[in-house]
Amino acid sequence: MDTKEHIMHIGMQLFAEKGYETTTIRDIAAKAKVNLALISYHFGSKEGLLKNIFQQRALNLQFHIWEISNDKNLNELQKIHLMIEYYIDKIFTNHQFHRVMMRELFSSQSEEVHTDTIDIFTENAKIVISIIEKGIKKKVFRKTDPELCFASIIGTIHHLMHSKILRTRIFGGKEIKDPILEPSFKKRVTKHIQQMIGNHLIADKNNNN
Repeated sequence: MDTKEHIMHIGMQLFAEKGYETTTIRDIAAKAKVNLALISYHFGSKEGLLKNIFQQRALNLQFHIWEISNDKNLNELQKIHLMIEYYIDKIFTNHQFHRVMMRELFSSQSEEVHTDTIDIFTENAKIVISIIEKGIKKKVFRKTDPELCFASIIGTIHHLMHSKILRTRIFGGKEIKDPILEPSFKKRVTKHIQQMIGNHLIADKNNNN
């Protein structure tokens, strides 16, 4: 890990722990054990650092989505299932930062600043949508709305990630603890969304409308 990647890694940790607004460049420099000038050189500002982190995560996601999409050994449903599994795993692994990212990325104040990152996420969405469209053309999937199908996947995941109090009360059991920390909950969410989307997409031989 080079210096730039190290700073980004520390920045991501602190943004997740303390929040973007309350984390300062000095906090990041101190924990990363680098001087302020080095952060300024690589990123220009705290906002520049955040932008770089967002873009790196979006591009990493895009790489894996492309990899799955171009795997000729997988059918369309298998590709969708693998993408769901990968996306949920990435979010659950660093759920605190994901919450920060969604809040900062799509807030009205900063949305224009992060258009490059949003463009990458848009391309990622188009890849998933195109797979659904191919399945429909092959008559493997029923005639459905590919864009809203994608929105159903993402919306379910993001709702679970953002609603901590509701999530804890519904899924936390008698101990009322956040289930996001339990590996079994990640498997439960993955399986449910895969089944939900699979049941929705797979063509009914008796009714393909």
